[in-house]
Amino acid sequence: MASREPRIARGIIVFGRGHAPGRTDRLSDAALARVDRLAQYLAEHAADFAEQRAVVVCSGGWAGAAGAVARRPADEECEGNLMAAAARTLTVEGRPLTRYADVRAEIESASTLENALRVHAGGFFAGMDFDARHPLGLVAHPGHVERAGYYCRKVFGLERAALLPLVATGGDQLSAGLPEPLMNLATRLACAGARRPEALRRRERMLIGLARALGRG
Repeated sequence: MASREPRIARGIIVFGRGHAPGRTDRLSDAALARVDRLAQYLAEHAADFAEQRAVVVCSGGWAGAAGAVARRPADEECEGNLMAAAARTLTVEGRPLTRYADVRAEIESASTLENALRVHAGGFFAGMDFDARHPLGLVAHPGHVERAGYYCRKVFGLERAALLPLVATGGDQLSAGLPEPLMNLATRLACAGARRPEALRRRERMLIGLARALGRG
């Protein structure tokens, strides 16, 4: 029996995971772990990406939704730019990572929903179609990648098979004061039936407020 062809994600979103505690000029260890996971994935499929580079969007402005950063930092200190800069310093099979990926940054988002909305609205993947064979890759930690996928299915209008979770390892952080399993359940309940960006944003604000209150309790 012939082996199945691998699923190659030629479009990839690396979701931000905050700055280092007390800093806006340095990424958290969790965010850096996601950049490392991106490099690992490119190395796993280096031959494919040597022929056609991936389009990678490092998405994140600041951890406003989680309450970790009170206001938007300067452009150069936004998560997306810091992650993109870190990625460009890495190598894949001894060559610059940029040989295998066109690395871009989205720096206006302050939540997981905004990551999906602003990447979609920004046209970073213009001309690309995602399906089961060439899915949209999502780089995040366990738990968080589930919520990221849920939002991307709604925002991009994709089926579950058109997404490829690229799960980072290492320590992760809480989201808005709640463990990821509870945050994921609450997200599905709060956003059920919503599709339009305005409705999703409104429900996410409600969800974050509730999560913070529960976290304090």
